[in-house]
Amino acid sequence: MFSSSSKPSLFSYWTSMEQTDSEVLDISTKVQLHGVLWKRPFGRPSAKWSRRFFIIKDSFLLYYAENEKRSFETNRYFNIHPKGVIPLGGCVVDPKEDQGMPFAMVINHEDFTVST
Repeated sequence: MFSSSSKPSLFSYWTSMEQTDSEVLDISTKVQLHGVLWKRPFGRPSAKWSRRFFIIKDSFLLYYAENEKRSFETNRYFNIHPKGVIPLGGCVVDPKEDQGMPFAMVINHEDFTVST
């Protein structure tokens, strides 16, 4: 898996892992965009908005408590356990006018259901 030889040795595995760790597994370089947004709950109508720290990575929108922003900006790594994940593949993102939220948007997909 990590070596081109047909019979990988333990040494070749660890040598490959060192290269992988430094070059491929640097998850901070895979973040396309990050910042703080206001989020309204999914699945139920609500007027309550919460500030969340968001990361867009590999067609997923991950969100965290706002205090995670400081940790990300200091360490350049993000927590792999977000509060929630929104898959963006096949989604349509549209601007939405909402009173008091001038840059609001809505993310829609045919598989997303909203109960009323």
